[in-house]
Amino acid sequence: MLVIPSCSLRSKYIRTIPINQVILDPVNKLKYIIEEKRSNNNTLSKVASPYFGDEEPLVLEVSDESLKIANPNRFNPSVLMKNRIAELEDKVVQLNNHLSSSSKYEQIKDGIIYAVKMNGSLEESELELEAFIKSSWKNPDVLHSLMLGQKRLQSKLLELLSKESIEKEIVF
Repeated sequence: MLVIPSCSLRSKYIRTIPINQVILDPVNKLKYIIEEKRSNNNTLSKVASPYFGDEEPLVLEVSDESLKIANPNRFNPSVLMKNRIAELEDKVVQLNNHLSSSSKYEQIKDGIIYAVKMNGSLEESELELEAFIKSSWKNPDVLHSLMLGQKRLQSKLLELLSKESIEKEIVF
């Protein structure tokens, strides 16, 4: 009995390939033909069926996101989790580098974004910012001017995350 493994491409990627196209699986190097099959609930879907003909297959350059996850019986899933954690840690390092390279020290507190120019070390700027926050709540004029010039919280967070400046202000 001949056992042929299933195609290693995700169905989302298979949907982008034309019907009756012969492809070469990038993982197991077997030929598959893209066909439309009717499922139990009477809907059509594209599937990759084994192909034994002589037609030359289309060689695909597929990203890792378009491949099925390997069989968990033969693959350690903790490796995937470790890779994802490493990617997230790299992203955190990039965001911290972006924030520390800025000429301003910013903090979001009570729905208001406070910004102070960096003078010396980060600790000195933090102390200066805390003093400014306390004094702004004691003086209504300073608080009013802060609220008038306040950018939307979501756009500021997006700016910090995407490193793009978004100039949208709330108009009272």
